[in-house]
Order: sequence, then structure tokens, then C-alpha cells
Amino acid sequence: MACGRQIGDLDHWNRIGWTRLGDAAHPKAMVVLMGDGQEGTTWVNVERPNAVFVAVAGHIREPVRTREQGWGEFRCNGGSESVYVQR
Repeated sequence: MACGRQIGDLDHWNRIGWTRLGDAAHPKAMVVLMGDGQEGTTWVNVERPNAVFVAVAGHIREPVRTREQGWGEFRCNGGSESVYVQR
């Protein structure tokens, strides 16, 4: 279940994504990316400084650690989707 405020991300012509930031009862965030072209990355502000996110769809094994300001570089394989949840 995805809860909280949703932020859309359209920084590339063949990759879209969105972030759900959670709420008081469900405080963890998630990131979803989908691409129809080549593999690529998108910088996303999840408003979670120094947090770790793991991909749950099985396509990507490397976790993402956000920076001090809450930004992380999330990857999506070409022609695929990636779903990251905060650990």
C-alpha cells in the first residue's frame, strides 16, 4: 500500500516516475520509475536524508542511499520498471 503525498517526476523524455512520501501511520517512502528506452537514472528528492532504499521488483540489486538533503539517484533498466521502498 502506498500512502501520503505523491510527487511526479518527468525529467527525461522516455522515463517517468513518482514518489509516495508516506504518512503518520506509514512513515516510509517509495519510488517508482518506468522507462521505455535505455537504462538510466533519475535524481529524486524523497525528503529522507541518509536513508536506504531497496528495489523490490528484482531487477536491481544495488540499494540507493540518499544524500544529506534527501536526494537519491534511482536506476531503471531499459524497457522496465523499478520500485524502491525505504528500508
